[in-house]
Amino acid sequence: MAERSAELLGREDVAAVTRRLYLDGPRPVSGAPLRVISCHLGGSSSVTAIRDGVAIGTSMDSARSPGLPQSNRVGDLDSAAFPCACAASASR
Repeated sequence: MAERSAELLGREDVAAVTRRLYLDGPRPVSGAPLRVISCHLGGSSSVTAIRDGVAIGTSMDSARSPGLPQSNRVGDLDSAAFPCACAASASR
């Protein structure tokens, strides 16, 4: 995503850094910084901030609930924030 978006935006300097990122590590680029937000939305979702071909932030985490809400988890919403209907009926 980082490489292709740089190519489409005519930033060959950023695309070249991205292609060699795992070999050379992040490198400074000439000109204005290229900032891209990559969004993968669906049953599983993620958002990644990319600056000059390098991911600098992501909505994903190693735990099961942080990040964007998805079809199989609540994301950063605390699952205890909304009372369960079954718990409410059990207390009557």
